[in-house]
Amino acid sequence: MNKATLNYVINVGNKEKILRLETEPLYSMDRHTSPYRDEKDFIAHYYNKDKILNFIRDNGNVEGHLAITYAKSVVSKEEIPILFNIKEDLVFEDDPYEGKITEVEKARKLLFNSKNQLFTRLVLSLGILSEFLNKLIDLTEKEASFVRKQGINIINYNDKFYIRFRDLFKYRLKTRKLGYLRLVYEDMLAEIKREITELDDNDFYYYSRQMKYAMTRYNGLIGELSVKNLKLRRMKNTSYRLIKKNRYLGY
Repeated sequence: MNKATLNYVINVGNKEKILRLETEPLYSMDRHTSPYRDEKDFIAHYYNKDKILNFIRDNGNVEGHLAITYAKSVVSKEEIPILFNIKEDLVFEDDPYEGKITEVEKARKLLFNSKNQLFTRLVLSLGILSEFLNKLIDLTEKEASFVRKQGINIINYNDKFYIRFRDLFKYRLKTRKLGYLRLVYEDMLAEIKREITELDDNDFYYYSRQMKYAMTRYNGLIGELSVKNLKLRRMKNTSYRLIKKNRYLGY
């Protein structure tokens, strides 16, 4: 499996100081970090915590942060999110009889529809699907006519009409109902899932864990929104009761 490097990074002035902690397969790295609640919890239990503390002290007691660099290929490296607070194992094969659903399939469903399309916004902002955004999918004449009316760019090639995945996602983000583009949007998501599923084990794991991270973030954001809405409802109900009470008292 492709290697991932866990670093502790400190920004001192305009310079970035990097302390390499571990280099191992991405799967193993995720197994190490996922049981811990967050970065602070991980560092507190890290077997070589003194290495980090000494690094902080040697750089003027400036605290930094953990970062994972992933070697996607020999010439390509990227910084990816760290998996924290993941209690269940990732699922790599759909098994409806056992009730197991892959992270890619869960993500496909959320990309089709989530609250205010929040999951789609999150996935796109994280760049998880960046390699797919320039792909094309063909349109029927009816779909192409509808797309033109929306002011979306259409590619005409060999007497067939196409739309980029990127533009389909953009359309999804601004509309509540897909209308004429429902089927083509479903086909696009199915194609993305198919391509990811057919990747080698390294890349399939990479996309699975990236989707898992996005879903964890999404669930956290939904939870925060629910709490805020609950507080607002309580405030409204309290205000209403106070108004009723004041009216009753003649105020």
